[in-house]
Amino acid sequence: MPELYFVNENKKINVEDGMNLRVVSNDSGVGVYSNIFKKLFNCRGKGMCGTCLVRIEGEKIEPPNEIENKKLKKKLPKDPNLRLACQLTISSDLKIHTL
Repeated sequence: MPELYFVNENKKINVEDGMNLRVVSNDSGVGVYSNIFKKLFNCRGKGMCGTCLVRIEGEKIEPPNEIENKKLKKKLPKDPNLRLACQLTISSDLKIHTL
């Protein structure tokens, strides 16, 4: 069972393998959105808006998918640890930095 550690919030949670990071963080009370406007006005997990951007650290992290590559094409070369929480499936322990 993977353990997520939200660094800025100093919160650890255990989750089922295969869960979506955006769903898990919202269900656990840790918001991946940096302000109220992004929380209210987002694409609801479709990968279209980029408001659920997080920085992650971990050993086994799936590579960015096509949606992330398209949305983050200017940011990923500079910081390959940036991901969209709505597109990330959890498969191992992760440290998450909300932005």
